[in-house]
Amino acid sequence: MNTTMAITLVGIVTIAVVGMSGRRPSRGEFGEWTVGKRKFSTFTTWFLQAGEAFTTFSFLGLAGIAFGGGVAAAFALCYLAINFVLQYFTAPRMRELGRKGGYLTQADFFADRFRSPLLGKVVAVVGAVFLLPYLQLQITGLGLIVQLATGSRTGGNLSMVLATVLTVAFVLWSGIRGIARVAYLKDALMIVGLVVLIVGVALSVNGGIGGLFETVRNSHPNLLTFHQDGYDATFFVTAVIISGLGGGLGTMAHLWPPVLAAGSGRALRKNAVWLPLYQIALGIPVIVGFAGILLVKPGSPANGVALTLAGQT
Repeated sequence: MNTTMAITLVGIVTIAVVGMSGRRPSRGEFGEWTVGKRKFSTFTTWFLQAGEAFTTFSFLGLAGIAFGGGVAAAFALCYLAINFVLQYFTAPRMRELGRKGGYLTQADFFADRFRSPLLGKVVAVVGAVFLLPYLQLQITGLGLIVQLATGSRTGGNLSMVLATVLTVAFVLWSGIRGIARVAYLKDALMIVGLVVLIVGVALSVNGGIGGLFETVRNSHPNLLTFHQDGYDATFFVTAVIISGLGGGLGTMAHLWPPVLAAGSGRALRKNAVWLPLYQIALGIPVIVGFAGILLVKPGSPANGVALTLAGQT
């Protein structure tokens, strides 16, 4: 086992330990496990909501889209802004209805509001089924990160198995409080990683970031418009609208716990105002993807661009 792999495994276990430490005596109360008795502060709610945007897709996927599709990768910044504009109005209402009705999940909301236990069960099943690809995306992204960092496919597979087991364990043990603690650490590490990477890119490209886009404009002008195969204007507009509405109206089950756990509607409104600024950090992977066009060998796997550049710089 090389040093990088050892550090990776230690990191995965450390995050699991942080998650385990979030458990509080619940006396069998499911509300504590799912929504933390609806007492989360603005600070905690901020990281829970932001954590839905900072994922392995943010780190690898956006850079990969920029590498192959250019400015189309900016769709993430646009849809998240729309998302939080809508949440300014919807999230406090969702929280208030949850408090009055005792809702712990999205399914509870539909079962009660439409007076149909069957509808609630259908929503629960659909939410769980369609959450699986989202979870698979995160775990697969982790495996890719480890594989690229260590050069070991076996190490990548091992990390996916270990991460899956430990994640299930700490979520079952600590519930939403464990998720919140991991969100603090995860977001901080990702921001540090993104800043280090953008500094490395700026120092590696002639003329820094400004020189990067000037070179791209001269050598690959098509990447600054919506004309790439699969990443044209239709992709951009539909991705922004569908993702913005989907997140803003709470259509995905995993968006509900942070909202239902918030201590007040005011906390959710404050976050909706300021979280779009937080998402500016997502512009860094986009810039990294553009740098990959100049610094990474053509034909390289798009999802590996960010880590390839990290190794080179």
